[in-house]
Amino acid sequence: MEIEEIIRVEQRRDNQYRLHFDTGRTLDIYEDTLVNHQLFKCTQMTEQFIQRIEKENQTEYFFQRVVHYISVQMRSEYEVRCYLKRLEVEDNYIDEIIERLYRLTLLDDLNYAQSYVRTAQRLGEKGPIIIQQKLRQKGISDDDIEKALLVYNESMQEENAIRLAKRLQKRYYQKMPKEAIVKIKQNLISKGFSYDIIQTAIEALTFEQNNEEKQALLMKAGDQYWKRYQKYDAYTRRQKMKQMLYSKGFDLDDIENYIDEKELECD
Repeated sequence: MEIEEIIRVEQRRDNQYRLHFDTGRTLDIYEDTLVNHQLFKCTQMTEQFIQRIEKENQTEYFFQRVVHYISVQMRSEYEVRCYLKRLEVEDNYIDEIIERLYRLTLLDDLNYAQSYVRTAQRLGEKGPIIIQQKLRQKGISDDDIEKALLVYNESMQEENAIRLAKRLQKRYYQKMPKEAIVKIKQNLISKGFSYDIIQTAIEALTFEQNNEEKQALLMKAGDQYWKRYQKYDAYTRRQKMKQMLYSKGFDLDDIENYIDEKELECD
């Protein structure tokens, strides 16, 4: 059985070393591998042992890549597994790396979920339903999601929903209150807030419009629909105009007056 002996150990980087053998072979390894196997000058190694070291060192290489990956941003176990698969790491090595990350507390799905919820709560852009969906996409278990969402209580949800609703109200200031409310509700639903929380947010809003503002909005919307329905006969056009403008929240009497004036204008 051929034996090779280490004749020199050269430090290459902070945690990497190069072994020089008496046969002329060199082998780059990480510090943990070096220390674990006491690979110093005069150490003798068989080819089989060298191959084992190479495999361990390869695992260490991927481990170091993962450590850097999660140092930039917290990751879930699912994300780490996907990352390692993209690096084409074998499944048995992936399991070994994942286990090691847990031992070193570098991986913790519950902590990840709690951090995600706290951040979402602070930013105020997501309700619990969307947060739950996002965490499931990250591979977090329902049990961990349920525990993490405990920090996002109803009071905080209401506070965020009201703040979002007021911001949306400014966006839809050129719409009648009825239409604006529908759009605000739709937006809050898409953000993941519950019906009860959305109702509370809507009730916190105040809509004030004088007659001049209402008339200006009616004329703007009415002119758009008049142009859209001008191909229809007078009766059909009137019915469609009334239906659309009423759905936008305009008063029926005001709608009738607008159509009457428009018909006189166009005769």
